[in-house]
Amino acid sequence: IFFRAMSDTGISGQTIILGLGGLFAAAYVLSELNYRRQSTLPCREAVRKLRKDPKKDGATIEQGLTSLARLMDDDRNGDLGAKALIIDNALGCIVEIIAAKNCLDTYSKGVISMALKLVHKCSDEAAGRTKAAYAGIVPALLRLLADMSHIRKDTPADNKLMEDIASALAAVATVDSKKVILEGDIPEGSEAAIRLLRSNNLKKILDMVSYDARSTTYMQCLTKCFANISQLEEGVTRMRDAGAIAAMLPLLQKPVLDVKENALFVIRNLVKRDAKARTEFFDADAAQVLAPFLAPQHQKHVKIMEHTLHIFGDLLFRGNPAETQKFEDNMKELNMFEILAACMGKDLPRATRDLTEEVIRIALDANKKDGKEHELDDKPWIKDPLKEHAIAISKRKKADQEEQRRRVQEAQKQEQMMQMMAMQQMMGGGEPGMEEMMSMMGGMGGMGYGDM
Repeated sequence: IFFRAMSDTGISGQTIILGLGGLFAAAYVLSELNYRRQSTLPCREAVRKLRKDPKKDGATIEQGLTSLARLMDDDRNGDLGAKALIIDNALGCIVEIIAAKNCLDTYSKGVISMALKLVHKCSDEAAGRTKAAYAGIVPALLRLLADMSHIRKDTPADNKLMEDIASALAAVATVDSKKVILEGDIPEGSEAAIRLLRSNNLKKILDMVSYDARSTTYMQCLTKCFANISQLEEGVTRMRDAGAIAAMLPLLQKPVLDVKENALFVIRNLVKRDAKARTEFFDADAAQVLAPFLAPQHQKHVKIMEHTLHIFGDLLFRGNPAETQKFEDNMKELNMFEILAACMGKDLPRATRDLTEEVIRIALDANKKDGKEHELDDKPWIKDPLKEHAIAISKRKKADQEEQRRRVQEAQKQEQMMQMMAMQQMMGGGEPGMEEMMSMMGGMGGMGYGDM
């Protein structure tokens, strides 16, 4: 009836359909705009509160920060996109609070702490770290850290604020290690790390790590910052010039494993890429420094062992002949080749044992004379420990091979079963003998792989 009535007015059916289509499209756009407006409303309301005068409306600003924190907590799985919304619309305002002149006098410690925690949460995303870096978060945090170090009193509130500042700095200065493939790579989200390593106060920051050994979190976070920036090529040079090797050595004596791990990672990156840093570490009696990290209490700590073994390998492989010879002699005196050989036969992660074997191979090849290839007989301090632990090493290697074979068989069996299930579906799922065939396949451990 509608189309007949419209045709009587002289309007064609095509025009009517186009008009209706445009009407539906306009309705969809308006609906989408309204949805976005409603979904961003809580964030926009919170941002309005953050822009209030801190002297008059401190409580309102705290309410705004609380609202943003609640938005993020209510969207833990990220389904609603709350974090991205806050990064785009509110992170700049949050950084302004931290970067405010006389921040400690302008805002309460509770407001500052809440702002720092929000920056920390937003820094989980590369986009959040980038946005915070361009908003000036690094100089703001460094200034806040320096101000707190001068006025700090030994109270729980002051101690907690120091930890929150260090924690936010470590989070925002994160470098995605998976994306550092080549030495010159600068992964997305590393802008804050670049600003930190280019800071004129880098040496002071290195000194700050020993400011208060009572706070484990404080030391963990600051050493994490150093571990992050030491992954970057520019960070290696600047940290070496700022005295990073000397700053890390006392941290290796701390009882906190995470602090030791971070300090070893910094040393590992520096001695691998920088000859001056290697010489400085050699001069610090490198073998004596590293020896405790091969002790049994550290052998189960995968990262500590990994960093320690990499440092051993780099010192033996990259050092100049005089340095390498002295280092190898010190290793002999400390009976370290005995410890390394014993590790190869222990119940340690396979990656650790493989790395230990590689260090021994590098040591065997170190300090060659006249280009002559070394053999085991040339270095009895390596040969004898390997011979002593040969049975344990052999058993461990056989166990590794059996485990590898078992995994291959399981993977092949799963692949065959998936193929048979796909074949069953293609054939209708009810072909005679198909279930019996699949049962037979399962009993054989896969198509002919059960007796590998």
